[in-house]
Amino acid sequence: MKSGEIITQVEAARRIGVSSTAIKFWVRSGRLPARKAGNIVLIDSGELEAVNSWSLQNEARQRQLKKA
Repeated sequence: MKSGEIITQVEAARRIGVSSTAIKFWVRSGRLPARKAGNIVLIDSGELEAVNSWSLQNEARQRQLKKA
């Protein structure tokens, strides 16, 4: 696990410019590790950056495949 600041689901969404629903989907699908404290979903910012980087690279690959 990459270590960073612990942030909420809403803050994670704000930082990378996606909806909190997208973050929730990533957490539920297992793509983004998270833990709960009561009703609050907590995410390690290092993990968020790793998942976001992977997602951006994957989107770029998809665009290249569509052009071919």
